[in-house]
Amino acid sequence: MKKYLNSHGFTLIEMVIVLTVIAILVLLIIPNAQNIINSANETGCDALNSSNEALSIANELTGDNASIPQADLDRVCR
Repeated sequence: MKKYLNSHGFTLIEMVIVLTVIAILVLLIIPNAQNIINSANETGCDALNSSNEALSIANELTGDNASIPQADLDRVCR
């Protein structure tokens, strides 16, 4: 049997190592990404509530009856 010293491609061990490293990185990134998404949702909810309060004050001053639809508030601020 002839051995090729200058073969091209990856060995099975190299592929397993690369896949293991990628799996570890994914396991580290997913929880952090979820925390960032939750933080962004909370910030958006706070901004929407502030806008709604400002709109209420403007309505009191002008006598208008404008409001942010409750469906939008419920969708953003769960």
